[in-house]
Amino acid sequence: KGFGSIERGMFESFNNESTKEEIPLKIGGFFTPIHALIGGTTIGISVIANAILFGRVTGNSGMIRSLISKPVVANTFKYSYVGGLLTAGLVLRYKYPHVFCGDALTHAGIPRIAVGTFLMGLGATLGNGCTAGHSVCGVARLSTRSAVFTAVYMAVASLTSHLTKTAEALNIPAVPPELSLPSSDTVLKITAFNAGLVATYALAAFRPQLRTPVVESGLSYLTGLGFGVGLGVAGMSRADKVAAFLDFDKPWFDGSLAFVMASAVGLAAIGFRIVKTRGSCTFFGKQLSIPTAKNIDARLLLAATLFGAGWGYAGYCPGPLAVNLTGDSTGNGAIGFATMLTGMFVGSRIPPGFLSK
Repeated sequence: KGFGSIERGMFESFNNESTKEEIPLKIGGFFTPIHALIGGTTIGISVIANAILFGRVTGNSGMIRSLISKPVVANTFKYSYVGGLLTAGLVLRYKYPHVFCGDALTHAGIPRIAVGTFLMGLGATLGNGCTAGHSVCGVARLSTRSAVFTAVYMAVASLTSHLTKTAEALNIPAVPPELSLPSSDTVLKITAFNAGLVATYALAAFRPQLRTPVVESGLSYLTGLGFGVGLGVAGMSRADKVAAFLDFDKPWFDGSLAFVMASAVGLAAIGFRIVKTRGSCTFFGKQLSIPTAKNIDARLLLAATLFGAGWGYAGYCPGPLAVNLTGDSTGNGAIGFATMLTGMFVGSRIPPGFLSK
């Protein structure tokens, strides 16, 4: 059956089996700004919820790093959040399997996956943040430290992608991306999902009797689920989508991910503005856990460089890799997740004072 224009969209209705069979996993040649805006909105909702309910940033690397730390009760919300990310991968794998690019990763090879994710995990640990903590939450808070980290890793990632030919390794077609719009069915489903999340968070915020440790864990799980689904909808769960974004001067350049950042950062800014207005009073009575460091030192610059090199070489950052762990049926996501954790473990063994002022 022909490959029609509607069937080429990144997300389409899977109400009948024939449509599901006709949509390939390869979507690297499509420009998907609406998907990106919708996904970024879903991500932003999770960031707002964590900020105003619990007074904390949504840092995927820190959440995931708790898996290799000594188990403590204080990290329960982190375990719940990561559980949400992993569940998002399963949901996307069943409903929208084409948001993963296992075939492209197989073409790139295990060495590239392992080296890139190791460097990315190491950099995220040394810099105490990643695309979520620094580029979304940090930039939204107007943090100079996060802005510098973001600028450095973006430049290094783009340079790395160019020098190591990441796009070619991921088998991205050397043609300009075509515009693809989501179906109305998909827009309605994601909108309903987001509305459900907002309603749940609002209910928890304004019902004091719900402010219990169990409810907190459940809400943390939902923020992870929402963030993970947002990553998939936005296209950030695909390494080839990232590589196409980094190659700004190539025919296959895909600027979709800029729309992710625009919507996610915009919403996150609202959340942190609310936190600033309320002062230390979060809805769940938690102490604010917002980073206050402002120093720009050699450690931060090294961390950003390592993170950018890894992201540019493999196309993954912590959150999307966690989603791929359960979503990618080829097993390449599991390999990348394991080597990322190895990088995080190595980074956690480097003294905090190393290269710091």
